[in-house]
Amino acid sequence: DTLIDLMTRLSVTGNYLASRGYTPRALALMQQAIDASAQKRQIATTHYLWSRLGNAYANYLGDLDKAL
Repeated sequence: DTLIDLMTRLSVTGNYLASRGYTPRALALMQQAIDASAQKRQIATTHYLWSRLGNAYANYLGDLDKAL
C-alpha cells in the first residue's frame, strides 16, 4: 500500500517525476506499484499509473514501443 501511495503521489497527483525525470529505478518502482495495485483490484489507480508510465516512455525516453 505504501509503494502504491508513494508512486501515485509522485507521478499522478503530483508531478515530481515529470519535473525531476524518470530514472531506471523510478520506472521499476512504478511497474511494481502497477502490479501491486492491479493485484488489489485498484482499477483507477492502476489505470493512472499505467498512463504515467506510458507517458514517461513516450515523452521523456522516446521509446514508443515500451510506451504502448
